[in-house]
Amino acid sequence: MEDYAKLCGQPQHQDDSAQRRKLLLILDSISEGYISLDPEWRYVTINRVAELFLGQSREELIGRVWSDAFPSIKGTHAETQLRRAMHHGEEVSFEWASVVHKGRRIHARAFPLPVPTGGIGVLFSNLGEMERLETQGRLQRAGLRHLLGELPGWATFAYDGDGIVLQWPESAASVLGWAEHEIMGQSIERLFTPADLAAGRPWSEMSAARRDGRCEADASFQHRSGAAVTLRSILIAPPDCPGQFLRIVRRRSDIA
Repeated sequence: MEDYAKLCGQPQHQDDSAQRRKLLLILDSISEGYISLDPEWRYVTINRVAELFLGQSREELIGRVWSDAFPSIKGTHAETQLRRAMHHGEEVSFEWASVVHKGRRIHARAFPLPVPTGGIGVLFSNLGEMERLETQGRLQRAGLRHLLGELPGWATFAYDGDGIVLQWPESAASVLGWAEHEIMGQSIERLFTPADLAAGRPWSEMSAARRDGRCEADASFQHRSGAAVTLRSILIAPPDCPGQFLRIVRRRSDIA
């Protein structure tokens, strides 16, 4: 959506058709429904997911006034929130009953669009699906925390695809010296030696783990004291926690 906003804010030029195609490619790649309305409340942009929510093709809706296309929305909480975004430039979030699929509730976020186009953009998704994904995420995080504490003799920690530390239990602190408050939310790069950083080892291991499920080797890590320690290391890309990595390390002297 940041890319979309930047493109919307660019001055108009002769290659508008190419810019328009790029906008639609961005919007059609997201998992949420998206529409934009001009200051006259006409549909300007509709992505493919929004077509499913609205029950009509974008070719049928583009250029029509939104309340003419869906008169049942008049007088609802959704209309009030959309008018706040349009007339007061506020970003608003709200829930409302689908006008197409009976019994389905929608979570929506409306925000003003930059000039010169103006108007508002609206992102929306099935509230039930959002709740399912949030529950799944909580269960995955709880399972990961349990696993981190159930590997006696091994130090474990977890980080995301950007290399930001997400979990740092006591076992990791005891082996690598960093306290939880010193490393949580920080980049894993501080755990690698300068030579390994120059060689791109943190990222090549993540690539291998994504490809093969795990990456195992004896490797050097940077202790908080500044010394390099050699550990047996296993990097896992858990299939039920996409975008996250679990690092399991153990001192070589502790391995029978």
